[in-house]
Amino acid sequence: MSARTTDIADPTLPHISGAGLDGSAALSPIIASHLPLDLVVIMLGTNDVKVQFDRSPFRIALGMGKLIDIVAQTGGGVGTDYPTPEVLVLAPPPLGELYPEGRAERFAGGVEKTQALPEHYQTIAEAADAEFLDVGTLAETDGIDGVHLSAGAHENIGRGVAEKVRAILE
Repeated sequence: MSARTTDIADPTLPHISGAGLDGSAALSPIIASHLPLDLVVIMLGTNDVKVQFDRSPFRIALGMGKLIDIVAQTGGGVGTDYPTPEVLVLAPPPLGELYPEGRAERFAGGVEKTQALPEHYQTIAEAADAEFLDVGTLAETDGIDGVHLSAGAHENIGRGVAEKVRAILE
């Protein structure tokens, strides 16, 4: 979902009901609705760098850690014998050149923050015994605005993530 964050609601989007784009509020119901699962893949954090949230890469990584914990706490589901799924943390690619007008102000300082996320995400993933992949090694944010991805970038990410998933599940 566009504008989703790791674990903070966006008060500027009140027309989005329910979890308010807070990934941590939506994750348990999403997992429960798809059981049984072998693996949960999470790539969030780009929207956390928006100026309005005033978050450091470290704080954003802690938000990712919260998501990993939610997967562990949700386990295989209430009243089931399903095993707890593994987690693959994906560090999103760094922001590119931001445009059109307004995008640069909304994401001011975001390029540097997204460049720092992989190191922090890897540390959190290792501490939580989760898997990790830096998507910035697979693709760049080459979409129309410096935030989103082109079809080609999606394809490269899909291929790289599929390879990682195969390795995890073997």
